[in-house]
Amino acid sequence: MAEGFANKYSSYKAFSAGTKKTNLDPLAVKVMSEIDIDISQHFSKTFNELSSINFKYIFTLCSDAEENCPITVSYTHLTLPTNREV
Repeated sequence: MAEGFANKYSSYKAFSAGTKKTNLDPLAVKVMSEIDIDISQHFSKTFNELSSINFKYIFTLCSDAEENCPITVSYTHLTLPTNREV
């Protein structure tokens, strides 16, 4: 969802990745389509799969990412509730 929002509303090319692969949530696809953002072709990636890209900005969104992503550049961590905490 973050990748979809960022690519629609910013001038940057955004990528989303996690510490482990998961499935694309059909509900997320449905909700995003309701606001005219198509994420149906998105797929789960790990940070290591994007390691060849030279990122200008990196944002982590959960404590697992903050603790486990192999980030070696400056980054910003935003603490957001997970779907288990909402």
